[in-house]
Amino acid sequence: MNGLRYIEGEPFDFAAVRIGEILPQRPPVLVVSSLLSHCADETVTSFTVGEDNVFFDPARGFCAEGLMENAAQTCSARIGFISKYVENRPVSIGLLCRIRNFTVHCLPSVGDALLTSVSATASVGQMTIFRTRTFRGPELIAEGELAVAESDQDSEESAI
Repeated sequence: MNGLRYIEGEPFDFAAVRIGEILPQRPPVLVVSSLLSHCADETVTSFTVGEDNVFFDPARGFCAEGLMENAAQTCSARIGFISKYVENRPVSIGLLCRIRNFTVHCLPSVGDALLTSVSATASVGQMTIFRTRTFRGPELIAEGELAVAESDQDSEESAI
């Protein structure tokens, strides 16, 4: 599958989006590999669990906190993508303000490919509430609600 999709009726190649251009996180904290799609209702990212990630523990595997961070980074990727590619302005960062009803159904293993979907359910000013869902294949492994505020600081000033 190539990365060509449409945004507001115009063709867009999502495979060309470098995740480091829309997110401030860097390895080993980075838990989003690529942006797969974006539309008005939903943004989807992918990530493959690796042993070199800070959220991986050889005794426990990839931890629940890593799944929360993956969901938060997917929300932030949506904010960064909209800033750069839709509104043509410097990339804003998303700041996690609240986690609510976050449920981990099972933890992924090394090599598992995850897809995370975020949908904005409400927005007031610079604060957005997102419904998040993370899948390993067809299996829902984590879900919850995150509140994220868009910062006035751009991502180049705050690489993590």
